[in-house]
Amino acid sequence: MNIAHVFAANLRRLTDQVGNISEVARLLDINRAQYNRYLNSEAYPKPAILDRICKFFNVDARILTHPLNPDDVHDLPQPALNNTASEINRYWEQAAHWLPGEKSAAPSLEEISDGMHLFWRPSMAQLDRYVCSPLHIKSQRGIRTIKMYDVKSTYLMSHTTLPKDREYRGVALRQNHGLVMLLFPSSSVATMAMVNLTKDHGISTQFVAGHLTLPRAEMPNRRRTTPCLLQRLPVQPRSIVTAAHNSRYYTKEELPADIGAMLTEAGHVALD
Repeated sequence: MNIAHVFAANLRRLTDQVGNISEVARLLDINRAQYNRYLNSEAYPKPAILDRICKFFNVDARILTHPLNPDDVHDLPQPALNNTASEINRYWEQAAHWLPGEKSAAPSLEEISDGMHLFWRPSMAQLDRYVCSPLHIKSQRGIRTIKMYDVKSTYLMSHTTLPKDREYRGVALRQNHGLVMLLFPSSSVATMAMVNLTKDHGISTQFVAGHLTLPRAEMPNRRRTTPCLLQRLPVQPRSIVTAAHNSRYYTKEELPADIGAMLTEAGHVALD
C-alpha cells in the first residue's frame, strides 16, 4: 500500500471520529475539494498542511506510512478545535484534568439518543409564554455534544440576530438519577444554562422531563428555574423541518395539550 492510500485510510478514520467532512475541513482551514482528494488517495498534503493536520488530530507524520487501527484512534486525545486556543478553551482543558472521572461519564444512547429533539419549557423572561427550541445531540469521540438555538424574540431584542449569536453548545453528563446538560451561549450577554433530566417518574418513552436552571441572581418578573421537556424526534430528514416549524413562542392556549400536561406534571415532581 503506497503512502497516499495509507494516509487516506488513516485520515478518513480520524475524520469519522470528529464529525462530517465539511466540518473537519473547515476547522482545518483546508478547501473541501482538496480535503476530499486526500481522503480518496488522489493526493497527500505538503509539509505545512501535514503539520496542521497532525497537530489537529494529535498524531505525528507516521500517519503517512503506518495504518491506524480502531484502538489507536480511540486512545488519541481530543482534537484541537482551534489552531490557537482561547483563554477560555485553555481553562476548560485544564479543568478537565481536575474533575473526578467517575462523576463525569457520558450518558449512553439508551439514556438519551442522538439526533434532533424539541426542548419545551416556560419562558424565563415572559411569564405568560412557553418556548420550544430545536436541540441536536451528537456523539463525537466519546462525548455527547449538544447544539441548541434560542428562539427569536422581539421582547428580548433578538429577532434580528443571526443564528450563530443565538447558539448554545454544550455536553451531556451522567448523574446518579438521570443526566445533566451544560449549555454555554455564543453571545457574551447570554447566561449559561444547566438542564437536569430524569426518567424516574416515566412520563413517556418519547419525552425526558426535568428542570432548567440559570445561574444568575433573582430578577423581578423573571424565572431562574423552570420545568422542561426534551422530546425525541424520529431519525429522519423531515425531523429538521419539524424542529424548525415548532421553534417559537407559545401562549398557554397554543401549547399542545399533551406538552402542557407533561410540563405541569414535571413541575409537580420537581417540587416533591
